[in-house]
Amino acid sequence: MCKRLLVCFVVLLLAGAQSFAANPVGIFDDTMDVGTAGNPRGIGIVQQLLGGGDNYRLTGGGSDVWDSQDHMLFAYKGLSGDWRMSADFAWQTAGDWWSKTGVMVRASTAAESAYWGTMITNTLQGHNETVFQGRNSTWEGSWGNSTGQVGTPARLGIQRFDIGYANISIVESIADFGSGWQMLGNAVTMNLPQTAVYGAFLTSHNNDWMAQANVSNVSYQQNPAMFTKITTVDNPGGNCMQQPGFMVRTIQRSPWATGSWGYDQMNELLSTGSCGGELGYQDYPPGKRIEQLVNLFDNDGGHGAFSADNGYPDHSFPGLHPEPWKTIPSGDPLYDNGVDNYATEVIACIQLTAGYHIIGANSDDGTIIKIGGIEIGRTGEWKGDSTVDFLFKVLTAGLYTFEARMLEGGGGSSLELHEVLADGTRILLGDVDHGGSPVYVPEPATVALLGLGGMSLLGIRRKR
Repeated sequence: MCKRLLVCFVVLLLAGAQSFAANPVGIFDDTMDVGTAGNPRGIGIVQQLLGGGDNYRLTGGGSDVWDSQDHMLFAYKGLSGDWRMSADFAWQTAGDWWSKTGVMVRASTAAESAYWGTMITNTLQGHNETVFQGRNSTWEGSWGNSTGQVGTPARLGIQRFDIGYANISIVESIADFGSGWQMLGNAVTMNLPQTAVYGAFLTSHNNDWMAQANVSNVSYQQNPAMFTKITTVDNPGGNCMQQPGFMVRTIQRSPWATGSWGYDQMNELLSTGSCGGELGYQDYPPGKRIEQLVNLFDNDGGHGAFSADNGYPDHSFPGLHPEPWKTIPSGDPLYDNGVDNYATEVIACIQLTAGYHIIGANSDDGTIIKIGGIEIGRTGEWKGDSTVDFLFKVLTAGLYTFEARMLEGGGGSSLELHEVLADGTRILLGDVDHGGSPVYVPEPATVALLGLGGMSLLGIRRKR
């Protein structure tokens, strides 16, 4: 059998470099090789297995499902509304550590399409991971989160819900490891059309070889149960001045501080003024100012979604000298570390109507956002500049406290705070001229409640 399978692979590899769409197979509307010219190199095949039921064998190639384009075999059905697609997956043969198979929902069958998927790696070689992976929009890079757990066979699912606001969908990655469905992760997106494509895929991760997996008990279920609990806020009471805008402050971790640097240390530094046994460092000018819109950039890395190119010039982070070597002696550790390892806090009061809202951040590195003291979401701790949306529901209209905390490690640094309107338009938070929610500078009492607010610790540095 092994020899016959290898011969089959050779025939498939020689069959041609062009991808093609086959006739419908069983439950699937269509099957095709997704990719670019010559990748997948061999023609993929979807076979319905004997014995009844929706059981199939996928044999295909392709270099990977990753980066900004995918190269894989895909068997799919186009569906409108809320659906779950699920199946059991078992590898038959795979020669690469990163061969992948699983379920996904895509905006289209284009190689560069937005997608979200639940997949397993090559368990035949001991690579036992169940992965929630996706591409947030066309031509973006891919991201992935793994669990380190795989069922036998792997029962995987992907489901999409349209919440009826701003064309927003919630996509959930689910798996059953023997005790029922559980959610591995979710995503909020505006990049799925009303009719999306749901299917099973396989990539060999080596375009010179084919891989093979059995896909059994394929099921499409309409209106499944949603696992995601949408955050609600219901405690208006922000205390603010009549001045529109945000209070922004930045404090830099002392270069003499010990220990790790992450979200926990960011919160310690912003809340107490010290971290790792050392007071925070603040150079020139004082690290606190009022901003009409939060669109900050530190002269390094990406500019995010808003910049001078589309009418929103970047501003510097307060309190960070753009050329620290001009004021710091060359022997001082800060000479080479003048604009790394700092934390920025943005506080305000925001007027919100009852109903769904989407507020988020494009930041490098991570950001945590709270409304009325409730965390509505956080990005990954360490990441490049990329946009993340947080969906929440306001139960009572009113004025709410707003707080965002942003962590900077090394490399690029930027922070944008945005809002998504009901028609799907993304604007900078506080841009009332384009229909945004009104934002006001907080009263001193609110500043004191949420943080140091520029107290004397911000002007202290260790003397050598």
